[in-house]
Amino acid sequence: MRVLKIRIFYFFLVLFFLFLKTSGRVYGKNSWKIFLDNNFFYDSGSLDFLEGSSGIVLKKGVNAYQIFGGNFTRGKDFQILISARAKELSFARDSEESKVELFRSYIKFYFYKFSFEAGKDNVQVEPGEYGLLFSKNVPPYWLVKFQTERPLKFLGEWNFTIFQGWLREERRDYSNPKLLGIRISWKPFSWLEIGGTRSTLFGGDGRPGYTIWDYWQIITAGKENEPGNKYDNDAYAGYDVSLYLPVKKIWKSARLLKIYFENAGTDLCAWWQPEDSYSECGLLGFALMNNAAVAGILFKTKKNLFRIEYAETNTHWYIHHVYNYEGYTYQGLSIGYPYGRNMQSLFFKHTFWLNSSLRITYKLGYYRAPFYRSSPPQEKVYYQEFYGEYFFKKHWKFGLFFKLTETKNYDTNPLPNQFAIVKEDKRVFIAGFSLSFHFGENSEQER
Repeated sequence: MRVLKIRIFYFFLVLFFLFLKTSGRVYGKNSWKIFLDNNFFYDSGSLDFLEGSSGIVLKKGVNAYQIFGGNFTRGKDFQILISARAKELSFARDSEESKVELFRSYIKFYFYKFSFEAGKDNVQVEPGEYGLLFSKNVPPYWLVKFQTERPLKFLGEWNFTIFQGWLREERRDYSNPKLLGIRISWKPFSWLEIGGTRSTLFGGDGRPGYTIWDYWQIITAGKENEPGNKYDNDAYAGYDVSLYLPVKKIWKSARLLKIYFENAGTDLCAWWQPEDSYSECGLLGFALMNNAAVAGILFKTKKNLFRIEYAETNTHWYIHHVYNYEGYTYQGLSIGYPYGRNMQSLFFKHTFWLNSSLRITYKLGYYRAPFYRSSPPQEKVYYQEFYGEYFFKKHWKFGLFFKLTETKNYDTNPLPNQFAIVKEDKRVFIAGFSLSFHFGENSEQER
């Protein structure tokens, strides 16, 4: 039955995009693409995940993830993307993990310098490899999103993103919560960008409902620290600064050198909150509390990309007295930084082109948790990762993946905001390959 559903979906999707192609005289200048991504992994451990992969979780043994879909655009004002994902963990035929699900799928309208999107997608807006508040670590979720596609110009360049997501899942705290995200960035000069990000996890089955007039209280957090009231939600706020250094003037093949820093907090001391006063909250009358931070350097040349990034999160991150078990997660994965709360992380990543068809990426990293606790045990994880991609015959891509992880003191709880550490060391490897096919107008693989 599962295979039959996949075949039926494939058949109607192909018919749909072929219809769009033949109706170009009606819709104007159209472009379309059909894609099929096959990924197979062997995991020597259990319940491992691949960071930033939109929800790839692996069990011990052979795991398969297949994504099939299509993308249609009409000129510059309309886009439809539909995809489904079939996943089979450990090839257990009767397992609940073997299923077909609607994956990244949305309708997007473009107008002036803005866009409006509705469907299933995930969001990442901060300058790092992964954001503290939002990252593509989790699978796509239902959302509506309004954002700029081109900067608004007033004393520099402004961009914004506003969205609300619905996290449809059964949970031990409150099932089916909502996620509100706001991002504003300002680039007053070509070498400086300043951003601010706001996130709130709220609602859910058994929690208070809200009208449109209540959203101002959710955004401003005026009553957020009053336990028991309807606005007592799990909220985060942060700012980031990115410096773009003029490296092109020194090295002709250089493309970008960015130094970035992000600081965020789970709580806010502010003069407009009933429990705080201006004198308690610093010189400006407000200050972030229970902080987390990300700092990094991104360097691009014509054939290379280098990134080094450091991150740490506070013990209060991604957990809340209301959302007290799954907390700030979706389908068991962190919505923000992949390694969860109370952790310290450092990694180096290098991507380079050997020629026009072959791209290699390797990554060396380390993280530990709980970070803000001196007493043992503490999980310490060292990992090495390799990924090679070979593009051939214009529409095809073949990939090889290998990751080796060495862990001292193993955390047996898979949630990124809970700990159940045992004094046991382990070594795990993940090996896999992928084969992708993209076909259609303007469908050449990005290189």
